[in-house]
Amino acid sequence: MNNEEDFEEEFLDSEEESLIGRYEEMLAQGRTGYFDMSECEDIIDYYGSRFELGKAMQAIGMAERLHPLSPSIQLFKASILAFDNKPRKALNIILQLEQSEHNHDELDLFKLKIAKAYALISLGKTQEALQLQQEMLDKESEYNFDLEGVLVVITNALLMQEKYEEVVHNLQSFEDKIQLSSLLLGCMAAAYVELDNIDMAVAYYKKGIEQDPFDPALWCDLADVLEDVDEAMKAYDYALLLDEKIPQAYCGKAELLSEAGMTKEAEALLLKGVDLCPYDADLYDMLVEHYEATQDYDSAVRCCKKMVKKSPSNPHLWLSLARMCCHMELYEEALEACDTTALLYEDLNTDIYEVKASIYLAMGLPEKELEMYEEMLKCDEHNVAMVCDIGLMYESRDELDVAYRIYLAAIDNNPDHPQLYFRISMLFDTVGMVEEAYRCTIHALELDNQYSNAWCLLAM
Repeated sequence: MNNEEDFEEEFLDSEEESLIGRYEEMLAQGRTGYFDMSECEDIIDYYGSRFELGKAMQAIGMAERLHPLSPSIQLFKASILAFDNKPRKALNIILQLEQSEHNHDELDLFKLKIAKAYALISLGKTQEALQLQQEMLDKESEYNFDLEGVLVVITNALLMQEKYEEVVHNLQSFEDKIQLSSLLLGCMAAAYVELDNIDMAVAYYKKGIEQDPFDPALWCDLADVLEDVDEAMKAYDYALLLDEKIPQAYCGKAELLSEAGMTKEAEALLLKGVDLCPYDADLYDMLVEHYEATQDYDSAVRCCKKMVKKSPSNPHLWLSLARMCCHMELYEEALEACDTTALLYEDLNTDIYEVKASIYLAMGLPEKELEMYEEMLKCDEHNVAMVCDIGLMYESRDELDVAYRIYLAAIDNNPDHPQLYFRISMLFDTVGMVEEAYRCTIHALELDNQYSNAWCLLAM
C-alpha cells in the first residue's frame, strides 16, 4: 500500500472514530443530538458490521426519530432485523419498501434484494431465496449487481442458517460458469467441514490458496482441518509469516502444542498473541481456558479483568470473569460480573443462572443454588436434556428429593416425554419403591415403545 492510500485509510478511520465517539458520548450523557442521514447510516453500519445488533437497533431508533421518512433507514432496519434472527419483521419492512415506487430511486436495490434473500433463508424459504439470487444475477448488467457480492452474501446467509448442502449445491452450479474466488472456495470448504467431508474441505481450501496464496486466513482454515499435525503446524507458521496479527493462528497452534503436552510453549504463544492482538476475545478466552486447565486461577482472573477492561461491552468476557472469580472464592465479584453480563445481554440467561448456581453452591447456599437452576429451566422449559443433566447432578449428590421435584416440574411442560418418567422410575427404584418404579416405567413405554432404557429397567 502506498503512502497516499495509507493516509486515506488513516483519515477514514479517524473520521469514523470521531463520529462514534461523539455518538457514544451523547448516549452516556443522556443527551439528544443531531446527526445527518449520512452520519446515521455510518453509525448503524459501524455497529452492524461488528454484529453489535442491539447497539445497531438503538442507533436505528435515533435515526428514525431524526429522519422519519427515510426509506434508507428502513432498509438498514430490515437488514439488522434479518441478521438478528427476526426475519418476519424484516420481510414486512422490505415488502413495504418494494411496494412504494417512490422509494426506488433512494434505495440501494442490491442491499434490498440481499436483505430479502437473507430473511427468506432465515424463514427456511431457501428455494425462494435462491430464485431471488438468480433474478439478481439475470439483471446483473441492468442494476449493476456485483455477481461476487451476491454469491458471497447468499452463501454466508446459508452458512449461518446451517444449510450446508445448499451451499455446496449452489456454488457447484456456478463452478463451470465462472471462476469462484478464493473467498467462495473457502466457504465451500467450510460447508464440507460441517458435512464431515474433510477430504473435500482440504481440497477446496487448497484450491482457494492456489488462487490467493497470500491470504493468511485460508492457511489457518486449512491448518484447522489437516489431520497431520506437522503439516498443520507449517500452515499456521506460514499464516503468521504473512500476518503476525492473526489470532486464529495463535489459537490453533497453541491447541496443538497443548495436546502434545507442551503447555508452557502454548502459554507463551498465547501471551504473544494477546500482546499483538489485544482486543481479540478468542485469544483471551483460550488463555483463560489454559489457566483454568492448569488450575492457575490467579492468572485467569487477572487475564479476565484485562479482557473486560479492553472490551467492557462483551458479555461473554464478563461471564468468564465470574467463573474465574468463583474459583478464587471471590464470590461477591463473581456475582457482580454475572449481573453485568445480564445487563449486557439477556439472552445469556441460562449460562448466567448456571454460573450463579455454581457460585451459590461454593458459598454453601443450596437453596439459592436450586433457585438458580429453577430459573434456568424456566428459560428453556422444553429442554429435557438440560432437565435430566440437572436432575442427575442432584442424584449424584444423593439429593433425591430435589431431583424428584425437578423431574416432576418438567413433566408439567413435557407430559409426553418418556425420559422424564424413566428418570422418576429410576429414583423410585433406588429407594426401593418397586411398584411405583414399575408404573412409571410402563408409562414411559406407553409413550415410546422403543425406549430401550425402560425395557432394560423392566428386565432387571
